[in-house]
Amino acid sequence: MLTGVCRAPVSPRNIKLIQYIVSYRVQSRLQRRSTHCHCRRTAFEIDGELPEKLTRCTCSFCSKRGHLYAYFTPDQLTVTQADSDAVYRWNSKKVANHFCSACGCDLYADTPAFETDGSWDGKTRRIAANARLFDDFEAADWPVTVIDGKNLW
Repeated sequence: MLTGVCRAPVSPRNIKLIQYIVSYRVQSRLQRRSTHCHCRRTAFEIDGELPEKLTRCTCSFCSKRGHLYAYFTPDQLTVTQADSDAVYRWNSKKVANHFCSACGCDLYADTPAFETDGSWDGKTRRIAANARLFDDFEAADWPVTVIDGKNLW
């Protein structure tokens, strides 16, 4: 008989369930992620694994929007529809926040690859995708790292 982490017996009947859960978790991290805004006028796909943790930034913009970001390289992003894609930039104008101009959903940001101390090498960029929009994914259940954007930039 197999035993679990807590050394409690695991019945053979539950082994398949455990295998399914582990398989689902691995597959959900590896699959291509498609997403769209509420009105479906703007959509994109991300090709790559989900990060171990999502990121919540405390800057004035992100905290008001309620983002939970998943970071990717720019080559992992494919915009599949951009009928109502709009961009908002503020302050340094280095971050391009893409949102739907029709329904207002925040989609992703094309941003410098800032380090946790706020520094940037001046060239490397990344995509900060709004993980709350990913199809068949509950971002609120994923581990989150908090970045002190309120005091960094």
